[in-house]
Amino acid sequence: MRHVTIIATALLFGLTACRKTNDQDAVRVATNKAASEQQLQELLQTKNNRDFITDTRMSQDLKQQYPMEYACTMDLCAPDFKKYPSIPKLVEAATKPTVDQRKYYDTYIVPALAKNSQLLQEKARIGLEVLNAKESAFPTLELYSQKLFILHAMYWMKNIDKNAELKQYWNSVLPQQKFFKAYTSYNQMGNWTYFAEMHWHLKLQDAVKEELKDVQATLKILNDIIQGAEKIDPLTVSKINAGQMITTEEAKALTQTAFSVRLMHHFLFGGGRDIITKQMEKHTFSKDELFKIYQESGIKTTLALQAKSTTPNNCEARYFQSINLYPQPQELEKFKKLAELTRQEALEQMGSHQPGYISIQDLKFNFPLTAQENSTAWLRALEMKNQTLQDEINELDKLEDTSLYAMFLIRAMFNTPDSAKSDQCPMIPDADISDKTNTDSGHVLISWYSVKYPEMGASILAHEIGHNAYAHSYPQSIESTKQCLERKQGSRQYLSEDFADVFAAKVMLALKNKHQIQTGNYGCGLMDLLQPLHNPNGASIHSSDLYRALQLKVETGEKIPASCEQLVQRDNRAITHSCQ
Repeated sequence: MRHVTIIATALLFGLTACRKTNDQDAVRVATNKAASEQQLQELLQTKNNRDFITDTRMSQDLKQQYPMEYACTMDLCAPDFKKYPSIPKLVEAATKPTVDQRKYYDTYIVPALAKNSQLLQEKARIGLEVLNAKESAFPTLELYSQKLFILHAMYWMKNIDKNAELKQYWNSVLPQQKFFKAYTSYNQMGNWTYFAEMHWHLKLQDAVKEELKDVQATLKILNDIIQGAEKIDPLTVSKINAGQMITTEEAKALTQTAFSVRLMHHFLFGGGRDIITKQMEKHTFSKDELFKIYQESGIKTTLALQAKSTTPNNCEARYFQSINLYPQPQELEKFKKLAELTRQEALEQMGSHQPGYISIQDLKFNFPLTAQENSTAWLRALEMKNQTLQDEINELDKLEDTSLYAMFLIRAMFNTPDSAKSDQCPMIPDADISDKTNTDSGHVLISWYSVKYPEMGASILAHEIGHNAYAHSYPQSIESTKQCLERKQGSRQYLSEDFADVFAAKVMLALKNKHQIQTGNYGCGLMDLLQPLHNPNGASIHSSDLYRALQLKVETGEKIPASCEQLVQRDNRAITHSCQ
């Protein structure tokens, strides 16, 4: 029964909001919009999508309302607007399948979704039947010490805001644990990041195998305490043991299980055991208190709703996006070569005397799946979900009473009004442009967009590498650039992002001059909203897209249009000063 470890996985997402981190300092997103969409819509009175900018009626409206911003944007970015499509429109169009895609979806995906809905109902129905038959014995059941310890651990992790000592531990001690750091990196970078961080000294396939061995050992212990602990997909296990490379979707599922198991191990048998023991010394739940938690949770109402409800199929649009937005194999292989060339030019700009040289040399590029991999991985993930559900159904009436009670107590602790709802969709790769870097772990996540539009992708990658140059350079060697950028903005708020833009511009120029590779101006290419030179979002770490587009032009030595010169004279004369 997937109860202990899946709930533990949810804890990370539910509780990390309590934890103060420096993630914003470590992770930079090149394509993050300069201001919130709501703010910019208020600024520009909506209807300012780039696809409308070239429409005569809308262009006249915008020209009248914001004549200088509009003129500069069009003169500066018109070539990029024509070459690189509006992302919202691109994403919207990707939801429309071809005839063959529709046939595949109807033939393979729809039956799997229907099976999933049927199994969810059956699992809830049988669970309700088992509870009705056995719950009268629950108030008097004797739960031995290890089961009680798990229940207390789960209760206090769920109610962390009620326990200042545990909350302090979660915010300060837990983030320093190796498995926690690795999972945080995975949440930022995806793919095989978790295994690479957990077993950095091993080759990737060996790292996955080593983690599987550790997880299986702990799962056996958990299953001995509370029967029915989560099982790992047998096909995944057999592939790993045979030395085969698992798919990204299989790696994702194993990563989530591995983190959950290690989190439970930490609090049950590791460094976190003492703090749970302290809470139990202060107060151990009585039989009556435990049964009250079960009764008041509404778990039976949830099961009754699940047994009757049919899960709607809301995956279709996201599924077709994952097929139509993501690259073909030949596109991916081509971009991998361009990515390495971009790295080499970045190293030239860095200089071997800088500590950042080794950092950039060792950067690990995490590439997106291909469209075909998305298709097969998604179906495989759905089939894995269905097999797990079937296993859970088969095991339900085989559980002895104390394990059954403990299992439903844990589910009761985490039961909410939304628990009856179910998302059939596995983790479908999203349509976001998610290029980013973690300067601590040395991973760079590369989005589908960068691969599909490689000239733009090379520029974005150069920007991400620029964050590593900023983080790992000798301070005195970049101080003059930082001071220049600060003077231009009158603030240090945008320093890291602006520095990465300047670094990217130098790499872009080298790619053009040495390799005849024309790179895209991401300030223009990713701009879907008309913007002022100054970012109206006071909390953002990014300059406005228009500012960035101008800065890239300045730093690559291109001529600035007269309309932009006029806007600069009015709003920020320093922007046309180079900081190289």
